[in-house]
Amino acid sequence: MSFLASIYLWFLPFTLIPIIFHFLKKRNYKNIKFSTTRFLIDMKEDSLKKINLINILLLIIRTLIILFLILMISKPIFNSYNRDVGNGEDTMVLILVDDSYSNYNFLNDNLSSILNKIMNNYDPNSYISIKGLSGKEYISFEQIKEPKSIEKFNTYNFGSYEISKDNFSFSHTVDNFLNKDLYLITDLDNYIFNDIQNIDISSWNIFIYEHNQINHPIIISDLFSNENIIVNNNIISFFVTGTNLTDLKHNNINIELFLNNIKVSDNTIDFEPNESKKVEFQTSFPNKELYNCYFKVNNYKYYFNINVDTERNIALLYTDITDVTYVKSALNAYNDFYENLKIDEFFSENFLNTNNKYSSIIKFGTSDLDKNLIANIFFKTSKLIVVPSKSFYLDDLRYFFNDISISNKEQKTITNGNLIVSRNYKNSSELDLIFKRNKTDIKINKYFNLESTPYSKLYINSQNSLLNEYTSNNNSLSLLSIPLDINSSTLPLSASFIPFLNYLLKLTDFSKYNYINDEIYIEEQYKEQIITHYNNDVSYKYNNGYFKDNKFLIKKPGFHKFYANGFGIKNIAANIKLSELNTVKIDKKLLNDQLNGIIIIDSVNDIENTLKSIITGIHLWKYLLYVILILLIIEMYISNIYLYKKND
Repeated sequence: MSFLASIYLWFLPFTLIPIIFHFLKKRNYKNIKFSTTRFLIDMKEDSLKKINLINILLLIIRTLIILFLILMISKPIFNSYNRDVGNGEDTMVLILVDDSYSNYNFLNDNLSSILNKIMNNYDPNSYISIKGLSGKEYISFEQIKEPKSIEKFNTYNFGSYEISKDNFSFSHTVDNFLNKDLYLITDLDNYIFNDIQNIDISSWNIFIYEHNQINHPIIISDLFSNENIIVNNNIISFFVTGTNLTDLKHNNINIELFLNNIKVSDNTIDFEPNESKKVEFQTSFPNKELYNCYFKVNNYKYYFNINVDTERNIALLYTDITDVTYVKSALNAYNDFYENLKIDEFFSENFLNTNNKYSSIIKFGTSDLDKNLIANIFFKTSKLIVVPSKSFYLDDLRYFFNDISISNKEQKTITNGNLIVSRNYKNSSELDLIFKRNKTDIKINKYFNLESTPYSKLYINSQNSLLNEYTSNNNSLSLLSIPLDINSSTLPLSASFIPFLNYLLKLTDFSKYNYINDEIYIEEQYKEQIITHYNNDVSYKYNNGYFKDNKFLIKKPGFHKFYANGFGIKNIAANIKLSELNTVKIDKKLLNDQLNGIIIIDSVNDIENTLKSIITGIHLWKYLLYVILILLIIEMYISNIYLYKKND
């Protein structure tokens, strides 16, 4: 219990006044023997005992009246959170707003109300700071009595953010505050607590406002096509997964497909609570070009690009010319029909002399795959496919892709021909579609040990991978464990071979997406030029050399087009991360164990009541006043009515 006017507690000695008067009055009593009759003496003693008990009761009541009167004017406050109550200048309030995209609708509707309710429970002299996990500082460090207008806060962001040490850096020291209260307004996405154990917040009282409001009840994900190779003027089917994120049924939901901002197809779907459905759309592409496409459901858009028969430059690198035979033949067959490939062949050491850029590069054999060659490859492409030959040397690749696991890379030969590519361990709907069309099993005769990991996309069996895929610094690596020749497997003879090469080379690629906060790499030859960036018809210009020292991170969804001195160099589709659309909440018990005694509020209406008992405290002077009035009535009754009745 604390006192707002503790100076009046110095009057507590006045509670002794009734006791002092009592003893002073008692000294004036004289015993006079007025009779020798035993009966009268007993009556007198009995009456005196009753009177003494009543006087003691009155003494206690009068003492309590004075005590409670002094306590009342001292303004006592009962606080259940063990905090000090002062004039406000010893209290610091930090409000962290989880301004990631998953909270946008909720913050837009409720943030001002929540902030007002929080601030109303503090003394106007208390200090406040309001920050976003995105790094925005809405109110830096000032007293509550003079804050900025909280109605103008712009919390519209698209990224995912986490609590960091930067959120607890201030322009003034906060160590001397007696009370430090931390408020976190969030949907409790587990991502924001990734680094919480490395931040010392033990001196803060922690309050979490949790909400369950979502931005989009229906979302789109998992785009794929029934055609691995997309050409113009052919009917193509696209499939997406529509998911109802709510516990409510949604009827007549219209999902639309747009190509270059023209609506070309739609579907009307009913969704049961928490149901996911695969939805098919059919369309065609009239021209050979890159199409900006998106699916739309309500106010949510799912963006992607489609390259239709646009020319691709492919490089084949080898140390043994025979290694490229079957891949080269398959690519030439593909090109005879689609006429959109330009294929260059290089002996590995000669590749260093070319300055050409390539959509994809296939490297056959790993014996000469050193750091210098790998760096040169990724200077000229962002997509590398490695096909083993007589060895499987991966050590220098690990310098660029840390997730590659090193194990025994000896080649294994299967003599009985019983090993086949597994149909049960595919980890990609696109690959599943490619190999499902193959009526016969693909037999494996020779392979290298490539461990099955989370990066595996195609398997020989549950222990050995046929294809692993890795990404690092905007570069991608596809790593095969079998040579692409007929002595090692029957894959080059199967109907799946050309579609599989198409998948590896990303000749038609809508499976790789960019997301908010992804880095877009600007190639070296463009960094000294003026770069213009267009995002949803808004342009941004960057001066010569800007990207030599700065990175470009995607901040908004949609289509991002980059031009260097007027020449188009990149056209990218970016989406909001799935984690910001479908929140995975952290376990509250685990969170409470980590932060040691948090208070979680889950209703706007509960804020005021909760904070009143914890922050403002319960003002006891009203209750003391009621007690004083009751004691006064009792005292007056005893002293003025009860005693007179007895005397009568």
